[in-house]
Amino acid sequence: MNDEMSAMQAEPTPARSMPVPRLAERKRLLLAVARPRRRRQVVFACAGAVTAVAVTTGALVLTTREPRPAKQHDMIRCYSIGDPDGRAYTELSRASLPEDPGPAQIYDPVPSCASLFRQGFLRLGRSGVDKDTDPNVGHPVPKTLVACVLKNGQIAVLPGTECRQFNLPALSAR
Repeated sequence: MNDEMSAMQAEPTPARSMPVPRLAERKRLLLAVARPRRRRQVVFACAGAVTAVAVTTGALVLTTREPRPAKQHDMIRCYSIGDPDGRAYTELSRASLPEDPGPAQIYDPVPSCASLFRQGFLRLGRSGVDKDTDPNVGHPVPKTLVACVLKNGQIAVLPGTECRQFNLPALSAR
């Protein structure tokens, strides 16, 4: 009997052919079982990417919301259009006295730029300095001007309510 069992175990079973519809069903079932792993990997990759974007955006929002000091106070940009990337600005500086070393500092940027609007040198929505100006006549001043800090550390005064709308940090108090 042991010899018969050994002989039975040693002989392979003859190959049987499987009907074509059954082969197709088996293939479909195997692929259906294999696919969820790929979906999980995609889901985990997407979740990781979304998390990275959320963290980066949160950090950007926090850094742009936090007021910063300017790196330079000797020259400011007064914008007549709310676009810090555009060229619709005038640079403003103050003259220094001969006995004062270095350039004069500007610590009141919003009133300084409002004065340019009031005198007609800057006009809301127009690019550049207006040549037809009369400083004796009161010209319109934007309702709100906001002092922000550009990436290069320079002060920018823009028509707007918050620096966040320009993705810039607000100018902090000295």
